[in-house]
Amino acid sequence: MWSLSEKTVVAKKQKRCAWCAEWCEIGEKRINRAYVFDGEFQSDSLHPECYDAMGESDLGEDGFSFGEMKRGKTMEESDL
Repeated sequence: MWSLSEKTVVAKKQKRCAWCAEWCEIGEKRINRAYVFDGEFQSDSLHPECYDAMGESDLGEDGFSFGEMKRGKTMEESDL
């Protein structure tokens, strides 16, 4: 993965968290990311606690699939 940008914002629109698939609600902080993975541009949003959990997880080469983790829990804590 090649990171292009990561920015903490206060949500003006609802978006689903890429880690847990729960809504990032309007007025909450979230992390917006833009990156290149497997040669393709991608972007997503994460709750701050999900972003931290992602950073503590052993993602290997395959990364993770949208919404497969529990909010704020590492991959290992999500039983995957």
